[in-house]
Amino acid sequence: MTSSPLVSIAMPTYNGAAFLAATLRSAQSQDWENLEIVIADDCSTDGTLEIARAAARADSRIRLLERPHNLGPALNQRELYAAVHGEFLKPLLQDDTLEPDAVTRLVQPLIADRSLAFSTSRRRLIDQYGWPLDDVSATAQLSTVTGTLNAHSVAELMLGTTCNQIGEVSTVLMRSALVASTSLWWWGSYCFTTNADIWLWLQLLGRGDLWYETETLSSFRIHPGQSSRDRRTGVIGVRDWVRLLEAAPGLGFLADIRTTRTAAARVLSAAAYQLSLVDEPELVDTLGKACQDLFRLVGSRENSPLDRSSSDHVPLAAIQPEGCEFVLRPDWSDPSSLRETIISYVRALDATATSSLVIVRDLTTSWSADETGRFVARTLADNGHDPEMVSEIVVTDGHRLAKSADGRRRIWIGQPGDDTTSEWSPAPSTPDGYRTLASVRRTTCMT
Repeated sequence: MTSSPLVSIAMPTYNGAAFLAATLRSAQSQDWENLEIVIADDCSTDGTLEIARAAARADSRIRLLERPHNLGPALNQRELYAAVHGEFLKPLLQDDTLEPDAVTRLVQPLIADRSLAFSTSRRRLIDQYGWPLDDVSATAQLSTVTGTLNAHSVAELMLGTTCNQIGEVSTVLMRSALVASTSLWWWGSYCFTTNADIWLWLQLLGRGDLWYETETLSSFRIHPGQSSRDRRTGVIGVRDWVRLLEAAPGLGFLADIRTTRTAAARVLSAAAYQLSLVDEPELVDTLGKACQDLFRLVGSRENSPLDRSSSDHVPLAAIQPEGCEFVLRPDWSDPSSLRETIISYVRALDATATSSLVIVRDLTTSWSADETGRFVARTLADNGHDPEMVSEIVVTDGHRLAKSADGRRRIWIGQPGDDTTSEWSPAPSTPDGYRTLASVRRTTCMT
């Protein structure tokens, strides 16, 4: 009989027949000996149950839980996590896959060091056929060295960049008892959906450090049938981020108002982008209310009370640009007007923020490096997220400056040779028109 602790692979399923067999094979192929695989099916109608039942009959390690009625993803996963027997919990979503040594590589550090809350690794994106996709900012390497990462630093990085660098639930391995001590996807009565995993990561980071494995141990599948690819999901993601920024201080994070302002600017930028995609009144209203809540949050964090000049208008003295005020309405019938108002607030937030993001004058911009080393600017206020190539890179005293193609918007980039996760430091002085930043990371994304 093995002396190694039991690890439970927890698989919630719902109409996942297309990829479930491949996911199950990756779970069954784990080289960790003491393993159980628990599947919780939420009333699938597409053949998922048949695949799961056949697998359970053939493999005694598989236990199948069939829900009598549909619970929805949040409740199904909560009940599944409560039903596992293992000391360690390894979630695995029905579309994703694991490398054969994933459990072993992730559980051993937690066995050796009780102070670690959970472990994760680099993950790859794959398409519906299993072919690898290019990395995005969220899947870039979190560290160049395998080892322990400081919990507070990782949490502040995620919040400041509004990016899930830790990974989706299929990427991590956790202590079952520690997971049971969290509220999972709930913050009070609010249930996170699009960014539920980030809320769980923040709770765990409030309890201990994170182990990071540089090897790719899991694959996250991107395919047309995913709910995460519809327009509603993007809108709910913005609302989730507002709640995350509101909840994080209760866990000891976001103590620095500058990080809050930076994150708020990114969330507002994402809201403006979503407004360019949606026209359904319900979704526009959701975005408007989320932005309204975010304005109030930042205003309260600035220790500047809201100045209610009337029942219809709420000027925010701490962040409001001259001549700009946000109009509160029961419906946001003019998405274009709302988007312009949001952009005005993004500019106001960025004007005084010492940012961990790349700021081009008053505009929030996401930067990424392509394979040839050129930089691509995506400027919110110009044309959504269409790329604008940088035309000039100036190297001065070992540092690097860039100027956009129109010759007007200039930016401090940092030191050449830094890797993806390195911080870029500002120069002591910069030419006229260039803005220095306290710290800049290439990992800038909204998920």
